[in-house]
Amino acid sequence: EPELNNNFSPKEIFKKEYTGDFIRYAIYGMRELADAIFWPLFIFLIMKEVLSLGTIVSIAYVITAVASLGIGRFADHGKTTKVTRAAMIIDAISWPARMLAKTFASILSVTVLSFLTFALLDVTSHKKFYDSMKGSIEYVTMREIAMASGRVIITLAILLLGFKGGFIITGIGRAIYALL
Repeated sequence: EPELNNNFSPKEIFKKEYTGDFIRYAIYGMRELADAIFWPLFIFLIMKEVLSLGTIVSIAYVITAVASLGIGRFADHGKTTKVTRAAMIIDAISWPARMLAKTFASILSVTVLSFLTFALLDVTSHKKFYDSMKGSIEYVTMREIAMASGRVIITLAILLLGFKGGFIITGIGRAIYALL
């Protein structure tokens, strides 16, 4: 049975060597909340129908589920660096582009693109996390604190700047993520 390192020290959570990972996971947390909560809310406010929102999300999930099978196989072979970087750039651009989506077709297109890039990035991010963790509870704790920090940042951004400002900040965050 695998074991975690139980020599937990809170100061180890914020090791200097974790700084880049902390920023990446904070941006991941921003994107995750923006996509799971704020994007569907934005769609609902535009479409004004739960059925349209459900249809868009369902179609996007089906396409993503099928694509995820190939993405997982792709990630297992470790050939992800160039594709992941391209997906990050596309994902970063997709956030400000969401503001232009006003019709069913444009919202569906942006949502499918978003779900596909997220699936690719999510699978590779989890693989990197499990490779980096090496049984360290400090690393796991740092990741969760970073993701929670990102969620707070995007929530405050949307409350203070509205959806458009929040989506732009998410896009900028994803561009920074691509550069790290």
